[in-house]
Amino acid sequence: MPARDWRYFPVWKSSTNKVLIDLTYVVIPPKPDPRGYLSVPEDKLMIVLNQHGQEPKMELKHYIDAPEFHALAHAVCTSQRHFLELAAPGRVPTAKELGEKKSYTWTDYKGREQDGAIISNRMAVTLATDPERKSPWIIAVEEGPGVKTATGAFEPKRGAPTQKVLIYLSTMEMRQMMLMGLEHAQAQTMYRVARQFSPANSRPAVSAS
Repeated sequence: MPARDWRYFPVWKSSTNKVLIDLTYVVIPPKPDPRGYLSVPEDKLMIVLNQHGQEPKMELKHYIDAPEFHALAHAVCTSQRHFLELAAPGRVPTAKELGEKKSYTWTDYKGREQDGAIISNRMAVTLATDPERKSPWIIAVEEGPGVKTATGAFEPKRGAPTQKVLIYLSTMEMRQMMLMGLEHAQAQTMYRVARQFSPANSRPAVSAS
């Protein structure tokens, strides 16, 4: 999936005695536009989970599109209700549900074709609403055989074996990661806007005559 001209900026990392999590901002050069404008950015945030303290030792990666990361970070850092609305689109959680000991999961599906086979890659972000939990956030990356839907999306193949790594994070750790990722995304947006309107990139005004 990664291309040679992608640029990687380390953002945040944390580790338990079993798993290390690493967040990296990936800058993808914009595609040329015949009108002379910059295209819509296609940057991604790469999450790496490295299972080093238990068997089997493995490392799994997942790439989140920057706009999706924006929505996730906003929901995580705003309120529990906002995350539950993101995890269950189309319905608003009741006050009773917010007080119950439940788990709510937001999932991002990705995939790729590799050596003639389809590989499914998905990341799940889970919030356990039990107030007694010190680490209520769970991030899991899972990879294995997949299928391609009629719309071109990827999804896991039912019954197929998968590899999975997960890590538990406190609310402080989760918000640190989200906010650091947002800061990098906003910095890249400001940089692109500044370049677009700089004298070197400005186009001559069109005469009214």
